[in-house]
Amino acid sequence: MTPTPRSSRSSRSFAVASVVLACALVGAACGSSAGEESSTDAGRTAGGCDAEALVGEPLFTPPSDTSRKSASYDTEPVAPQSQDCDRMRTFLATPQPGFDLQSYVFYGHLETAEGTTIPFSTLTQRQAAELGTAESPALRVTAMTVNPGDGIAIGGVDGVLSSTVTESSTTNPFSRRTQQSDGSDLPPEYVDIRVVEGQLGRPGAVVELTGQLAAERMADPDDGTVPLQVSVRIRDVAGVGQWGYGPSGFFPQWLLPEQHRAVTDSFDGDVEAYLEATGEPLTDQGSYYYSSPVVDVESFTITSGDEVVARGTGGELLIDYVTQSFDAAAAAVVDGGVQWTEFSTLLDDDRTMKVGVVEQASVGTLPYAIELRADGDRLANGSLAASQRWPIDGITLTPDAAATWTSPRSGKTYTMRYTAELTAADGTRSSLTYEALYDDQELTVAGRTVYEGLFRVTGELDGETVQGYAWAEIQPAGSV
Repeated sequence: MTPTPRSSRSSRSFAVASVVLACALVGAACGSSAGEESSTDAGRTAGGCDAEALVGEPLFTPPSDTSRKSASYDTEPVAPQSQDCDRMRTFLATPQPGFDLQSYVFYGHLETAEGTTIPFSTLTQRQAAELGTAESPALRVTAMTVNPGDGIAIGGVDGVLSSTVTESSTTNPFSRRTQQSDGSDLPPEYVDIRVVEGQLGRPGAVVELTGQLAAERMADPDDGTVPLQVSVRIRDVAGVGQWGYGPSGFFPQWLLPEQHRAVTDSFDGDVEAYLEATGEPLTDQGSYYYSSPVVDVESFTITSGDEVVARGTGGELLIDYVTQSFDAAAAAVVDGGVQWTEFSTLLDDDRTMKVGVVEQASVGTLPYAIELRADGDRLANGSLAASQRWPIDGITLTPDAAATWTSPRSGKTYTMRYTAELTAADGTRSSLTYEALYDDQELTVAGRTVYEGLFRVTGELDGETVQGYAWAEIQPAGSV
């Protein structure tokens, strides 16, 4: 789930709709190549990345250059994070002030001992107030959502840092904390993300997510706020992977009309073939987009006031790390009625997928389907390479017109069941069915309405029966 920019803001908007989770991955649809070579030694990557050797190393040196930076596609390991494991872990764990946007997003499900499944997400994001101008005042957005079955509760801190809104961070161990105080004797609201074992993005890293918030209930947003305290402890099983192309994992998120035509007309819908043939860098049209695709929940507690709402020791999350830049043309695509449906899919055999479709009137439609596997090939920087990409003409995502829900708040109607039919380049056919865990998973924040929450997944993938969960983001046109 890549975060997207917000075109408006308010002092308490939380902005979760666009920032929590994957969205318009326009350029992700693609060829069937898995990408770079990897080491034959299962314990080490081609770049000599031994996870245990990274533990306890000296403090990272954060980048001191705050001049504007651009994400772009390249065929050689030019970007620092593409070159080796040390630079990759430094890139993930340190501020990148030269980019328009940097975000950490955690999302998926928690499982109680009684078998209750709870959708959960949290994020922390810095974004330039004006896209394409990283030197403009930076907005900080930090938010947390839970849905224990009676609707989404959301709380967070949003806006320019001030005397009442503060942010602190460390790089080794990694931590990010955003805090807000109203000046009273009441405890401050905060969201805190910190690594307590290992290194961010490395196998075995343990992260604690905690929040103390005055949360709004989306089912009844006019009913004031409720106190919400959340503590979640997670362990990264597989380490970080790359969704994008080239050694830097560049993700071409916003294709322009002429590029879309070239991809579909001249390269059979294969974005990778288009990039390799043209060498076009797509500067400022996308992001460096990485994820930890297999993350286990070790424990969690959700409390409202003095009441324990839920606790448990099960579940699975996905972590997105996104660093993004925009130019004026890419920003125009964002503002031009773009809409998308995406499922960040967590399967029970340590396979993670991004499956979706993006539409924009002036650009066209692009479906995409990509897979990361915990046992997949690794690149020179220690990251998992995409293990499979389906060609555009082999992807069909079909909504079930008989399974819909209409929001009593916005009046918008959403589909509660989708089927993804995937045909690989070698003719192998797969089919996945997505069904909403709850009907009401709609968020309306700062004038932007989005359907965002948990779906169950069943089906057949590459000849194997699979099941799991997916985090969905269904973005109607015109409200980004």
